Amino acid sequence: LRPILMTTAAMALGVVPLIISSGAGAAARYSMGLVIFTGILVGTMFTLFVVPMFYTFIASKDLPHHAEKPDPNLMPALQD
Repeated sequence: LRPILMTTAAMALGVVPLIISSGAGAAARYSMGLVIFTGILVGTMFTLFVVPMFYTFIASKDLPHHAEKPDPNLMPALQD
């Protein structure tokens, strides 16, 4: 998780000069920088949180309702 967040932070902070720029063409650079910055952050949040939550939700729907629970006597290593 840390390498992903550090890479994303580096890319997002690298775009900050576009957002805070002034002078000729600042409006175009601001718009472009804001889109890149927001896209990086939203894309990372979707990748790290939304996609796994959606997958977990879909995977829980596939479980049969009549599935048997494992017998604890057959798996003594898993008992507390």
